[in-house]
Amino acid sequence: MKFMNAIACFSLFAITKTPALPLEQLTYSEAAQQLIPVSFSQMVPHLRSIDSKTLPHQVKKPLDLRKEVLKVRDYLDIFAYAMPDAKIKKKTDAYERLRQDLDEGYAVLGSYKDLFDMQGTSAQQAAYDKQDVKKRREDLLKWRDQFLAREGEYFAYLNSIDGNTLVDRDRSDLSSFYWGATELRPAAQLSAHENLNFLLRDLLLQARTEWPLVRQISNPARDPHNIEVFHDFRKRVRTLVKVTTYFPELVRWKPEDLAFLKEITRRYGVISDQVAKIILLEDKGKDSKVKKLKDETKDLWKELQAWEAKYNVEAKLAGLLEYF
Repeated sequence: MKFMNAIACFSLFAITKTPALPLEQLTYSEAAQQLIPVSFSQMVPHLRSIDSKTLPHQVKKPLDLRKEVLKVRDYLDIFAYAMPDAKIKKKTDAYERLRQDLDEGYAVLGSYKDLFDMQGTSAQQAAYDKQDVKKRREDLLKWRDQFLAREGEYFAYLNSIDGNTLVDRDRSDLSSFYWGATELRPAAQLSAHENLNFLLRDLLLQARTEWPLVRQISNPARDPHNIEVFHDFRKRVRTLVKVTTYFPELVRWKPEDLAFLKEITRRYGVISDQVAKIILLEDKGKDSKVKKLKDETKDLWKELQAWEAKYNVEAKLAGLLEYF
């Protein structure tokens, strides 16, 4: 499919509604066609609101801008095989460029809001190191300006999604937490609902396989740079939660089942935040604070493992597979 050059013919306000039809009545590509441009156009005004006076807590409250960026990136991952094979400026793969751009934005927004999150206090009580804020805000504004400079091209690209077309993509180029984690590919004869349920099933299988390896970690604070399996499992479960939150009509898990997955995500997220703080403080040479954090993290890990044993996580994950 050729990339459409007439960017001016597309308006950021051309699409304002979410799909009227359920996923069972849409093809995989039709769902992408209806969802992604909407999500993109809803995100952009919030990016424009960032300026040289924006403080770290203001990218999180009252609206978490990072989650808005994440949603668009997630939609690209979920519907990767529906994204047109097109170029930006005749040389750069549009899908890869947009996804990388969103990934960078997610990272710089995360780095910026961490200056607030790591304080564990309210926005009113937050106190910032001016140099830290200045440096990270410069990184954020640089990314924002670069992204908005390509806004028209990106929107035109998203509006070129064809509801009747699946694109052949190399699995190695896909996110390892979505289609890159499975040998499956979306099938044209199946609905969006069926294709996404197959994806969820394989992601759950991956999480079930990884959990025993995570269980073998005795203390994630001991060597925070080398706990990849911990991060992979957390992201895998978080993906399950995100997809079923974006599309609640998918797998018919009971409310308590979804609550269980959310609780795993929350508990692992607490540990992940602790590990991030440890790495940040180690880089700053604040050894006394690092020791305290490592002790806290070790205790939190023991609490988490006791909770996992109580609720028999492995059996729970196996039970969730029975819904497919």
